[in-house]
Amino acid sequence: MIENNFVYTKEKCPARTVEGARGTILRTCIAIITGLLAAYLGYMVGDREVPFVQQWAEEAPPNPVEGQEIVITWHGARYRQCPGTVKRTIVDYCKEVHTLEPVPAINQPGDTDGTFTRAFRVPAHIAHGPAEYRAVTEFVCNPLQRWWPIVSPGIPVKMNIGDPSDDKHCGPTDPKSP
Repeated sequence: MIENNFVYTKEKCPARTVEGARGTILRTCIAIITGLLAAYLGYMVGDREVPFVQQWAEEAPPNPVEGQEIVITWHGARYRQCPGTVKRTIVDYCKEVHTLEPVPAINQPGDTDGTFTRAFRVPAHIAHGPAEYRAVTEFVCNPLQRWWPIVSPGIPVKMNIGDPSDDKHCGPTDPKSP
């Protein structure tokens, strides 16, 4: 009798049955889904380009005093829109650090593609003389960056607090007071 080699049964090849085909399809789907998730995670890990690159900054008005509102405008190149937070500090003449309230890193009315503007009030009790405004921006462009944000240290803005001809001092102005 001639044996038919073209007919497969469970005993000869279990992968050629309906159950075997289901297992193969399931393993293939799991491999594809795992590969897609790994590719997306790899993209998120590699997504570290800074959305706004600062080139120079300016302040207005010059020589502010305590309580006066000042506007800092950074000029640069914007590559994409991402939300985030701007953490700001002012280091005064006496090297005292004044921390300002963090603000959202989103476009303000009047900002163009090449500018980023923030306004704030000069803190009270700041020493008159040369000062430096520093801003560090943390951008969140994808879900992974909520835990590992893109950090962009800003260009320090040199300014002068008060009239440049005023005497500069660190400490009480009255020698009799402690």
